[in-house]
Amino acid sequence: MWERRYGVVEPMRTEKGSRLYSQEDVTRLTLIKALVDRGHAIGTVARLRDADLRKRLAQSGGAAPTQDTNTLHRVCIVGETLALRARYAEQIPEAVQITGTYADLREFLEDDAHCDLLVLELPVLDSDSLRQLQDPALRERAGRILVVYAFAPSTVLKQLQRLQIDTERAPVSIEHLWQHLLIPASGSVDTSPLEFDPNVIATEPAPPRIFSGAQLAALSEISTTLKCECPHHLSSMIETLAAFEAYST
Repeated sequence: MWERRYGVVEPMRTEKGSRLYSQEDVTRLTLIKALVDRGHAIGTVARLRDADLRKRLAQSGGAAPTQDTNTLHRVCIVGETLALRARYAEQIPEAVQITGTYADLREFLEDDAHCDLLVLELPVLDSDSLRQLQDPALRERAGRILVVYAFAPSTVLKQLQRLQIDTERAPVSIEHLWQHLLIPASGSVDTSPLEFDPNVIATEPAPPRIFSGAQLAALSEISTTLKCECPHHLSSMIETLAAFEAYST
């Protein structure tokens, strides 16, 4: 969206239409994302030069991403889906070396591998996964840890932030993962005992439903001027999500 609306970068494309980002493109996007995360409107920074972006980021108290193309960054990926995407990625930066892919965290630990960035694919973050991520062996083996998740309570995400573990909500492109190598870690890891109660996480209240089952059924039967199944599909998805919510609580 930033590319189309604001023209922040103009990446090259392959014959299949996939974007090919240069190191300069990735650095610029990382600078802009860091500023947006600190409250700057995208429209106010999209047209700035890289030097001005770095200056504004420094004024905001953030560290600018590095652009050391001579340093080889070792990346380990845990999770079958992300590992498969990395294998078929059309572009991997020259400074990135995928040193290993693993089905699960236990397989990674048994391999005695070391990396600069450990990418963990965990569809659901819960009390068990949080305890796994507190394993000191992970910090000894990985300079940075990034967790790609689908569902997680806010309490777990706050604990991971406290541990200086990065998180990304799935789905995420494999190209986006490399940006985490350019963003310096902020602050230090809080190693004090965690105030963690799994019962609190399990009973975190869900927001009230906006539509009842009867209302969704009525919406799915609404006829429109377009020959489209969208109302039916949307109501079905909401019903499925409501069922999943009931199942998980």
